[in-house]
Formats: sequence, C-alpha cells, structure tokens
Amino acid sequence: MVTNFNLPTPQLGITLPISVGVKADLNQVEKLLLSVLDKATEDVVGLSNSPKATVIFSGIQPDGNLLFNLNFVLFDYKNQQTALSEVRKRIFKGMMDQGIPLPQVDPRLLSRT
Repeated sequence: MVTNFNLPTPQLGITLPISVGVKADLNQVEKLLLSVLDKATEDVVGLSNSPKATVIFSGIQPDGNLLFNLNFVLFDYKNQQTALSEVRKRIFKGMMDQGIPLPQVDPRLLSRT
C-alpha cells in the first residue's frame, strides 16, 4: 500500500503538545507560543501563516504539569520534522528567556536503578 500525503492537499495540520510547569502564567504561555510561531513563519521552511495558529489549554496532566496544544499548518509533509524541530527549539528558548517554568519530571523516572 502506498500513501500519498499530498492528497487531497499538500498542506498538513499539526497539533504540537507543549507542557509547562504548574506555576506558569496561562496567558504568558499562550502569548509566547503564538508569538514564536508567528515569527517562525517568516523564516522556517514549510510553515504556513494561514490559517493563523491557535493555542488550546488542554488542562492539567496526571504528572501535575499544564498542557497546551499549539495548532498550525505546514505547507507540505516533507518539511515536517525540520520545521517541528525548529519550532520546538524556539519555544524552549522563549520559555527560558521569559522564565516560564519547565515541566517537572518525576525523579523516579530519572533514576536508572
């Protein structure tokens, strides 16, 4: 079986889940995500600025972190991994620059005993 990712259109809708620490300011996170994506559409190959990106607050995860979904469009399937990597890096840098708390990891998951 062959899958043609260009049909019916080459555009690809993406939902990128983003976790942040429970003490994060919800409005600050939403503004950051939209700003990063808006700026990225200017120079990241494959990102589309139409339709405009949206951010949905999905709630509190079982680990206590907050989950957001960043929804946007790529022009085509072939640039997906490179574009997603660049967007993730820019979001991480923005979170660090603005002091948005990173998601907490259960320390038991980090031990290798």
